[in-house]
Amino acid sequence: MRLAAVRSLSRRYFDGVLDEGGGPHLEFVRRVFERVAGLGGDGRDRAAALLVGVIEHSYATAAELLARGVPAAVVARLDAVDARPYEPVGQRLARLRRCPGAVLLARAVTLERLHSGVANSWRRRQQVELLAALDAELVSDDYDIGPLVTALGADRTEDRWYAAELLGLLRAADAVAPLAAAVEQLGADHSTAELRFQFLRAIGRIMTGGPGVWLWSRQQVPPDPSWRPTLNGWLAHSNPDVRQLAVTLLGRRHDAGDLDHLLAALSDGEAGVAAAAARSLSHASFWPARDRLHQLLSDSEAAPMVRAAAAHALGAVGGRDNVAALVEATRTAWCGRRPPKPCAASQVPMSSRCCVTCFAADRRKRRGCWDSYVLPMRSRTS
Repeated sequence: MRLAAVRSLSRRYFDGVLDEGGGPHLEFVRRVFERVAGLGGDGRDRAAALLVGVIEHSYATAAELLARGVPAAVVARLDAVDARPYEPVGQRLARLRRCPGAVLLARAVTLERLHSGVANSWRRRQQVELLAALDAELVSDDYDIGPLVTALGADRTEDRWYAAELLGLLRAADAVAPLAAAVEQLGADHSTAELRFQFLRAIGRIMTGGPGVWLWSRQQVPPDPSWRPTLNGWLAHSNPDVRQLAVTLLGRRHDAGDLDHLLAALSDGEAGVAAAAARSLSHASFWPARDRLHQLLSDSEAAPMVRAAAAHALGAVGGRDNVAALVEATRTAWCGRRPPKPCAASQVPMSSRCCVTCFAADRRKRRGCWDSYVLPMRSRTS
């Protein structure tokens, strides 16, 4: 099918259809076509650009397009680029990789959507992350990260977000120091918390070489051993976010040689750093630290976040003495408000239990020890 016939089909499907910005979708399609041509797309890429969104925004189906003479390669690109509801970026990227030419088309569409202005900030951030993931697929091994490092201090938040995302995906080791400096420059203001977390996530990706997951997720990927001196140095960093990152990644190593550093971090004046250290001690390699965790659990002056992290670590390690300490802490954590309601904790949904009673151990370790008291969620703040 010639491009003239594809243009005619595009006008037929998109006549009167509006894009996300409220303008004619035909104009959006024209701009995407120009971007694809500028990126060096071939005839099938340009034909797909003229029909981008035809399945998503009209009543057309893949079978109907094939029946009208649209090449199967073009239909495959259109199907791959169309967004799926609530689809994570990683799954969408894997779907794009399976279709030749879809990555280039998706990059042109994402660039145009960002340029045309998506009103929702969460949607824009999602588009920025997708654009970085697509660019990471297209760049070469000798890619110069200099402009990205410079963009960490750009005026637009989206440019900084994109730079950190791409640096993390490229596993650029030379970018770790600039990222840490950018975190320190942002300070501890609440308005920059999301951007700081993005920088920290990029550092975690570079050091662990792991997948694109949140740093404190269940997927505990240890850092490369070569980063240990850097992490040890960051334990005395002036920024608490960097200290918390260092403690978290050192804890993932499960190396008894890091025990002294983690125990010292328990005394950090920042509750988030101390809690991260307590959570890191949940591995059996750090069993000698259980006495210090017991002290934290019974310390009424410690921050609730730190006591909850100590409870999690003790529950993960297991043992009869640890379970007894958790039950006692549960009974005394009410601060005199009202007596707790006795029940079997195994019958209480996890969302309604306090971290202090969440033993985080398998049922073998806690069988016969479950009859205790539970705390409602609101008692976490007491």
